[in-house]
Amino acid sequence: MGKEQKRDLTEVEKYLIEDYFNDKLTPAGLQKFQELMKSEQFADWVDKYRQVTLWLDSIAEQELIKDLEFDSQSLDESEMQKAFANYPLLMKKFRQMKQERKNNEKKK
Repeated sequence: MGKEQKRDLTEVEKYLIEDYFNDKLTPAGLQKFQELMKSEQFADWVDKYRQVTLWLDSIAEQELIKDLEFDSQSLDESEMQKAFANYPLLMKKFRQMKQERKNNEKKK
């Protein structure tokens, strides 16, 4: 699966989860769910869910890089910074691609 990164839930994710359970669970169901949350199996499930989420993010990122298929050499650093400021992993990947191309050109 590659490198897995653990992260805490964002505030938006916390609110989405809370809203879902507030809307879907009855008081009795909520109490049962809270009891289940304390179990070791629940912690394992959450950990596996996060791992799968990170794995899917990684696949999506790889597919996005493949789908873009544009010449990263044509973008200067400021354009890349504007385009990918909110996507540091993509920014890092494009910098690596750019450096690899420079290295390949030097070898020729």
